[in-house]
Amino acid sequence: MSYSKYTPPHDYTTSSSSSSFQSNDLLRIAGLTLIPFGTMGAAFVIMGDKAKENLEYYGKLEKPCWAITDPNTMIGLDVATLAPVGYAVHLITRDGCQSDDVKKALGAFGGVLGLYLLSTVAFSKSKDLKCWAGAGFAVGGAAGLASYLFGKLDKTAGYLMMPFAAWCLFYSVQTMAMACKQCEKKKQP
Repeated sequence: MSYSKYTPPHDYTTSSSSSSFQSNDLLRIAGLTLIPFGTMGAAFVIMGDKAKENLEYYGKLEKPCWAITDPNTMIGLDVATLAPVGYAVHLITRDGCQSDDVKKALGAFGGVLGLYLLSTVAFSKSKDLKCWAGAGFAVGGAAGLASYLFGKLDKTAGYLMMPFAAWCLFYSVQTMAMACKQCEKKKQP
């Protein structure tokens, strides 16, 4: 009785030229990485002059003792957790985007980017921390869903999406704690 060994569509451990990492893959990954960074940049462009004002406002807010206090550290964590997302998209789309599962995962990813953009711009207009925390939970939840859907297609892609989801959820908890501190401050005579 013979058993055939299952080989995934891309087995990078073999030396055949059809399954090896190609130089155009690197360009594709770089391009896909620019998508989330483009969304982040678009948020700052849309905010315009309010971006600096928002950073100053955030810096002046009372924060819990465990919170990240430096706005630049927050932006750095945004960048660090978004960086692997382009490669995650590459992993699930390298065989094409025809599968319904790939379309669902990319739809969830598009939802993440849209919610991220909307929540950032909405905060710059309203400065309502509870609303911003709620939007952050929505972004984190959508990123968690995208991570799950990516993971169904490629385990590594799912893992690469997790840091951004975790960061969004942490950030939302921190923002909600800051909103509670502001409410307590307003109640005091």
